[in-house]
Amino acid sequence: MPHPPHPARTAPGRIGPRRLPTEFWWLWGGAFVNRACGFLLPFLLLYLTGARGLDLADAALLTACYGAGNLLSQPLGGHLADTAGRRATAVGGLVATAVLVLAMVTVPAPALPAVLVLLGLAGDLFRPATGALIGDIVPGRDRPVAFSLMFWAVNLAFALSGMLAGYLAARSYRLLFCVDAAATALYALGLAYGWRHLPRHRPKPPAGPGGGYRALLTDRLFLAFCLLGLAQSLIYMQAFSTLPLTVRDHDLPQSAYGLLLTVNGLVIVLVQPLLFRRLKAVGGPGRCRLLALSQLLLGLGFGATALCRSTTELALSVTLWTLGEILCASYLLATVADLAPAHLRGRYAGFYGFATALGTAAGPPAGTALYLRAGPTALWGTCLFLATAAALGHLAIGPRCTTRTTAAAQKPTFRTERSP
Repeated sequence: MPHPPHPARTAPGRIGPRRLPTEFWWLWGGAFVNRACGFLLPFLLLYLTGARGLDLADAALLTACYGAGNLLSQPLGGHLADTAGRRATAVGGLVATAVLVLAMVTVPAPALPAVLVLLGLAGDLFRPATGALIGDIVPGRDRPVAFSLMFWAVNLAFALSGMLAGYLAARSYRLLFCVDAAATALYALGLAYGWRHLPRHRPKPPAGPGGGYRALLTDRLFLAFCLLGLAQSLIYMQAFSTLPLTVRDHDLPQSAYGLLLTVNGLVIVLVQPLLFRRLKAVGGPGRCRLLALSQLLLGLGFGATALCRSTTELALSVTLWTLGEILCASYLLATVADLAPAHLRGRYAGFYGFATALGTAAGPPAGTALYLRAGPTALWGTCLFLATAAALGHLAIGPRCTTRTTAAAQKPTFRTERSP
């Protein structure tokens, strides 16, 4: 039986978000709801020290248990997405996460380490699977728009999450995490039953050897791209570790840091929609140049922090690196999907997620140590140096990435199989 035409091809004259297939919008809506009720990480330490009555040292150790499991979550999710299937992996990971969140608030304290390790391991299984799904159902030329929209949805949901979380936490931590688990289960239910037109099966691998992570580890171009993603993650995490120290050391009020985070969110929510219709127009070498520009903006924004003394000056520096963050979100994951062979798209997404997770884990302690030992100027100068090196790296590998991504855009997208 012939495949139905891809929904994205039904409006050839359109550009921007309206061109995206219906399947993508189901994923977008599910991600929005899931993130709007994603309360675990912001409130985990407060829950352990408050409702559970643990001291700070024990609570920090339990949080580290979650982090240890989470570090392996995306590589495992990528493997399962390519072997068990995209939708099965996403549904399984989300259901396991919902169950383990409920277990966390019900099991006795001695069982918490095991529960939190498993929760960390399950927590991001769905990310490589949904990333691979977007790569499967969205044509290459439209992927920057799709991933940009996902990034925008997550940030918009995060803004709403704060208000909802404050309301629920004031009543009960158990209620807070029950709502989190319910939203996660709702996302899984939608993937399992409501969105049956999403692909259930992975693309068929080519005959012969060359599959799995072994093949990925021989892809030097992709490994170089992951290294650049690691550098960006190391820099970006300073916003949540050493930037608060800078606010404190300049004798600014604690509310100033909250204002800086608000500026970051507002710039993303207000500016990114202005780019949706323009993202598709940038192709070929233009993408690697924009990625290089994004790293420079990131470096200039964080580097300028060394010169800032007031909340207004810090807000301007935050605005600068947020613009770089927006460009990164538009093209990084789209490039990962384009560089990956279709049958390894989950593993490629999972490995890139692992690289950025390493930066997330190492960035705060490394940045804090440099800040305390060498001073803030050394730290922010290092951020500028790393970002400049990353920008040059994107320009260096850009021609090869362009060749691969152009070829990916010309290949037919993995078509969906509709359930009867």
